[in-house]
This record gives sequence, structure tokens and C-alpha cells, in this order.
Amino acid sequence: MATKKSPSRTAANRPANTGAHRFLIPTGGGSHAYVRSAVTGLNPLLKVGTEQFEQALAENVAAGFGERIRSELAAMHAANPASGWDKVLRALPEAA
Repeated sequence: MATKKSPSRTAANRPANTGAHRFLIPTGGGSHAYVRSAVTGLNPLLKVGTEQFEQALAENVAAGFGERIRSELAAMHAANPASGWDKVLRALPEAA
């Protein structure tokens, strides 16, 4: 009895493997975010605007990912201007 094979992932339906990952993944309508740590590789869920959130961003900026984080924040703000990501973006240089 032959087993049924799952459909192959062609270039048309396969996600692009750019080697890039996001540093910020917002949840809860922007009240919380997963913040990837460039230092530890962990992704803690943090409340936006807390000291822990700012520390996590500052660690990533210190590790050389400041421009990338700024571009992610700008993109999140452009996608949802009422979310308040522009405040986080303005506070980023202070956290760094």
C-alpha cells in the first residue's frame, strides 16, 4: 500500500528564505511584543513601554542592530499609525 505524499513546496508557494528574522513581533494590538535578543537568541514577551522592553531594545542597538530595529518600528507605525509605535521609535535613541 503506497502512502500519500504531501504536496511539494514549489518556489511559488515556499516562503522566501532570506536569512533575515524580525526583532519585534507585536501582539495584543501593540500592547506587548516579542523582542528577539541578538545576545541570547531568546524571544521574551514584553509589555511595550516597560523598562524591560527598553532594555531589550537597547541591548539589540548596542549589538549593532539599531537601524534594523528602527526600520521595523517605522514599518509597524506605517501599517498602524494609531498604535503608538512612533513613540517607541522616538524613545529608541534614549534607550540606546
